[in-house]
This record gives sequence, C-alpha cells and structure tokens, in this order.
Amino acid sequence: MKRETVLRMLNKQFHESKRMLQHSIDYNDMVNVMGGNYDEEKENQFKENMKTDISQLSFLIRCYKNKDMIENILNNNINDGFGNVWNKICPECNQSTMQVLRPGKVQCSNCG
Repeated sequence: MKRETVLRMLNKQFHESKRMLQHSIDYNDMVNVMGGNYDEEKENQFKENMKTDISQLSFLIRCYKNKDMIENILNNNINDGFGNVWNKICPECNQSTMQVLRPGKVQCSNCG
C-alpha cells in the first residue's frame, strides 16, 4: 500500500474517532438536559476508550509521517538533519563509531 494511502486512512480513522467522542459528549449533554437516564459507567468507559484510540492514532500518524527518519535509525544509519545520511559503521575500522560533527561532516570517534 502506498504511504499516502495509509496516511489518509489513519487520518480518516483519527477524525472519525474524534467525531464519535464529540457525539458521545453531545448525547450525554442532551440526556442531562432532558432528565433521562443513561449508564454513566458505560459512557465513561466509552469516552476513555475513544480518548485512547485518538492518542494511539495521533502517535501512529506522527510515526508514519516520520517513517524515513525512523527507518534510518533502525537501519543503523545516522543523519545530520539536513538530508545527509551515513552508515554508522566506519569503513576503516568496521565498528559502529561514526558520528555527525556538523551538517555535511561525519567522523569516526575511533579512527579520527
């Protein structure tokens, strides 16, 4: 699946969860105004579940938007934050000791 499609699906689910939570709050207000009975414990559990869903979806959306950066970290790469990416493994000593000195410049902390 394309990245844009997944992001669109996550955003759709995020907005749907927010809409359902708002609908629940509006329903609760209407029942209170009309003096009706409702199951407060069930309603509170529903709200907590929706808030959890929303926070998890927000996290997934942030992660997916930063997918490239996360993959670089997981793939043993380093970057300078300006689009330059290097392998952490030094080509001379074959150890994971490469460090970013400044944008565009890396150096092995072992070899110098």
